[in-house]
Parts: sequence; C-alpha cells; structure tokens
Amino acid sequence: MASDNPKKDREINFMRDIVPTFTGVIESNKAFELGIRQRSVRSLNPSDIGRVFISVYANPKGYEDNTLAYHHVFPVYLLLDVDATHITAMNLFYVPRDARQKIVTGLLQRLNSTDKTNTATKSTFNYNLVKNNLQGAIIRPAIRKYIKDRSSQVVIQLAPFIWEQMYLGPPSATLEGLWSKTSSQRVYADFVREVLKDVNR
Repeated sequence: MASDNPKKDREINFMRDIVPTFTGVIESNKAFELGIRQRSVRSLNPSDIGRVFISVYANPKGYEDNTLAYHHVFPVYLLLDVDATHITAMNLFYVPRDARQKIVTGLLQRLNSTDKTNTATKSTFNYNLVKNNLQGAIIRPAIRKYIKDRSSQVVIQLAPFIWEQMYLGPPSATLEGLWSKTSSQRVYADFVREVLKDVNR
C-alpha cells in the first residue's frame, strides 16, 4: 500500500538518478524529489556522523603496494568519524544481504527525527557500544577508512527513506556488483571468515 507521502514511494534508479549527480549540479527541486543532497567531500565534518553518503572511490592506497585485494567502487557508507584527511565509515556492501537487512533496520530504528525524507536526519547508532559483542563482529568487516583525496570531490547525502532502497532494493543489485578486482561472492566469503575468526578469538 502506498504511503501518504509520494516521495517515500518513489523508486530510485542508481544509474539514472544517482550516478549523474556526481558530474553536474543538480537542481534543488530534483534533489528534494530524490531525497539527496550534493556535498563536497571536504565539507564532511563530525556533525555528519550517522548520515549516509555515496561517493566514487578509486585507486585506494593499498593498490600501490598490493596490500589491498579489492575495494567497492561506489561506497554507500554511514559516517562513523571524519577528520581533515580521512573518513571512517561503515559500507554495508561488505556484508551479505541477510545481515545487511538487520543492520539497516537497526539504523532506521535509531533516527534522531521522525522525518525520514529530510537529508539532515541521521542515525544515532554508536559503534563503540557494540564493538565488543557479536553485533560488532558482524559490523567490523564493513568498517573502512577512506582517504578524502582519493574520493570523488562530490559526495551524495541520502535521506533515510532511501537507505533501504540503496542497500536492499533495486539499486542494491547494481551496487553489489561494483567491485574492483573481485566479485561479491568473494567479498561475502571473506566476510564469513572474518566474523568466524573474530568470534572464535
């Protein structure tokens, strides 16, 4: 059943609606309709912790010395920490779909506002509260540190009503395949190994 807010019912297409926003200025009406906001990666600051962003990420540092086997080209991440040079974030595409769904549900249950259509709304999730239990072990493989200079200069901030679409809906089928030097099958096999290793320590 459709909600009383048509904006919530709009299906976002990653390739049609999101990808073009990295290359040009999007009109404010279009941004509002999509539930997105264009930002400079340099503008991200600690007040953005708990918000979800999409960026393009290329040539990570580990590729130079072959210490990084693969990376996600379009990280969709919940910001955990940020400083002048780095972004620490949780990219749930490093987590298989079943576990990802539970995490997304938890994030959406911990919003600081009931207005899911507002890009300013964020999750109050605190990783430090779960890092030493099973939930922390499941989330840990998704935590990544991104260098701002290697990220796209434009990042896209997402309103919570489309978090679920991006992580679990039609766009997720595209995003699950956007890996450099690997496939989602290997990523999720590595996830299982990492979690088992963590809980059996």
